Amino acid sequence: MKGYSENYWANRAVQYNKISWVKNEDFIDAFLQMLPQKSFDSILEVGIGTGAVANKVSEIIGPLTGIDISKEMIAKINHPGITPIVANAHNLPFEDSSFELIYMRNVIHYIDDPAMAFSEIYRCLKPNGCFLFSQVVPPDDSISEEYDRLIGRDIHYPTQGEIIQLFSKYSS
Repeated sequence: MKGYSENYWANRAVQYNKISWVKNEDFIDAFLQMLPQKSFDSILEVGIGTGAVANKVSEIIGPLTGIDISKEMIAKINHPGITPIVANAHNLPFEDSSFELIYMRNVIHYIDDPAMAFSEIYRCLKPNGCFLFSQVVPPDDSISEEYDRLIGRDIHYPTQGEIIQLFSKYSS
């Protein structure tokens, strides 16, 4: 994932749940309100992290599977309705058409090859399944560049146009 070392995620896992937006109930509720239905047979979260969103999803919708590349982040998950798996979004360890709902929230900027990850998500999504996606899109690249410089990261937040381009391959 964009050259992040195991140490980055190990250190981040320690404080991750203290970040205000991670567990923001209003943000999670708004995310969940975008779902076209409230019942799914099989659910996957890509980039589950410490399970902040998954905890609420599993309580409202049902059991789910979540993947993350960080074993330290996944180690923070302690919920009976969540099956966490250490895996990479570029090579999902699931059969074709495995999930009725796949979702990800604020993950794409960490993924080396978003097109490959979206291809994998599409492969694992059941016909007529639902892919729910949200992503912070800074209003100006200079804002995200300055923020990343201040905290010592090198991340590219995708523009609205780049996100539309990624999805255009899968729209009908």
